[in-house]
This record gives sequence, C-alpha cells and structure tokens, in this order.
Amino acid sequence: MIESGHVHFLNQRHRQVDDLSGVPEVRRAEHFLLRHLDPAIRSARHAARLKITDEKVFAAVGAAKVRLVRLRDALADLNETGTAETRSCAVGFRGGAKAINAVLGR
Repeated sequence: MIESGHVHFLNQRHRQVDDLSGVPEVRRAEHFLLRHLDPAIRSARHAARLKITDEKVFAAVGAAKVRLVRLRDALADLNETGTAETRSCAVGFRGGAKAINAVLGR
C-alpha cells in the first residue's frame, strides 16, 4: 500500500464507484455521505487526537480533518436544499431559426 500509493488510491476509488453504482440514483448522495464520507471523517478526527511529534504531519492531519468536515457540511447542505433533479438542464438552441421558431410556436 505504501509502496504503490497511486494504485491503492485507484483501487479505493474503484470500490467507491462500484458501491455507488449499486445504489438508486435518488439515494446516492445520502449513501455517499453515510457510507463513505462519515467514516473518513471519524478516522480523521481520531488521527487528529493522536500525539504526533512531527509538526508537519500534525498540521497535515489537522488540515485533512478540516477539509473533510467542510466537504461533508457542503455536500449535506446541497443534499438537503438541492432539487430532486439529477440531470443537467438541456442546452439551448444555437443558430437554427427553425428550432427557435418551433420553440416559440411560430
């Protein structure tokens, strides 16, 4: 794991994507928050409480904890206040007068 950090990272992301793919789209955001992000935050909080003598490592652990908590707060807020739509809005017509006339009912 330590020798091949990139491979470990890719394997973990692949597992997350596989897990999220099996969840209905309506419940994916909540599933991600509860099953993926919350455990990471718990681990970061535990790590931040450890007695680490190296100042750089201690600062990096603290920064990671703050980053994860802020991400969780932002995603939870989006999940609560967001609309039920899960797709982007359709792109507007470009150029063709026929398409614009069709939309305007002309």
